[in-house]
Amino acid sequence: MSSMDSREESTTELDSHADSPVVGTQAAIIRSTGRTVSVKGFTDALGAPILVPVVDAAVAYDCEYTGTTILLVIRNALHMRSMHANLIPPFMMRLAGIEVDECPKFLSPKPSEVNHSLYCPMANVRIPLHLDGIISYIPTRLPLKEELNDLEVIELTPMTDVWDPHDSSYSEQVHAMVDYKGQVKSAVNKASARHFIAASVITNSLDPVSLDHAISDLYPETNPTSQTISSVRHGRDECELYSEVASVTSESVSQEVEH
Repeated sequence: MSSMDSREESTTELDSHADSPVVGTQAAIIRSTGRTVSVKGFTDALGAPILVPVVDAAVAYDCEYTGTTILLVIRNALHMRSMHANLIPPFMMRLAGIEVDECPKFLSPKPSEVNHSLYCPMANVRIPLHLDGIISYIPTRLPLKEELNDLEVIELTPMTDVWDPHDSSYSEQVHAMVDYKGQVKSAVNKASARHFIAASVITNSLDPVSLDHAISDLYPETNPTSQTISSVRHGRDECELYSEVASVTSESVSQEVEH
């Protein structure tokens, strides 16, 4: 048998339910973080939680189409020495900039090479996914010692010292992107004119021209703006503008006057 044939193949499976990566016997440990986490089963009937070390690990991927081998790095993984396969959350891969398409080609309305694959834009590398039943996976193996230094490297997870799967900022970002109807908010075009709503403006002048200049001076001439102002209330010594109906721009002033 050749050295290639004697290498034991394993799998690195996509697991949406896992909140952290898990590596087993077929992954090379490249760094021990010195941290441990308490891990328990999906039901308390499986027994008491166990302490599992957190490591950075690497697996080798042999591309069946190009014949090249790539080192895939998985950081902040739980090291389960009893496991043969590895698990990785697609969420973490997306955070690392990997484009993940989990839809099998036969289920896609317009199948292409993009379906059921991982794509790393930085390396311009696409890794097709395989199926074991309904589980998507990458065929991987334990890398040789010399391969740890010689192979091209792709980071499958974020390059952070600590991974917190319970970080509330992820859900906050999701909620910030949709409006009250649940629709995605339109992207802000920074090149377009900015819009403001003035709830109240106070001036000592009753002259519409002077009022127009005062408002225009609030904003740089290089930034065309439109401001929405409501109505103008005249008093003896001041003029107050309240946000209701009238529209004011640097070109003209439209006023609704209450005497």
